[in-house]
Amino acid sequence: MDALIANLWIIALAGLIVTGLALQRRFASLRALIADHHPELARELGGSPDGPPPVPAVLQWLIAGHWMRVEDPLLKAYGATCLRLLRLCLAWLVGLLAAALLSGSTI
Repeated sequence: MDALIANLWIIALAGLIVTGLALQRRFASLRALIADHHPELARELGGSPDGPPPVPAVLQWLIAGHWMRVEDPLLKAYGATCLRLLRLCLAWLVGLLAAALLSGSTI
């Protein structure tokens, strides 16, 4: 049983790292896409004229579902992908929590 729990730890941690890296890359691409092709949206999200909008504003925009109202299909696809990766990161965190609870360690 201990080997199974150790494997759960390793799998959940590896999954979280890989998914987190993918989320970071896709999120950076989303911010760049907003800055380059949608300057009005970038200004609305608090971005400067020469840079992408800040991370918290884009994250709030994603979680609130405002990305679904955009006409640009590429921006919609990037928004949907970022949200899926964010949910997957949360699922891996739950997996880590479950492995911790199963192993009896203190968190």
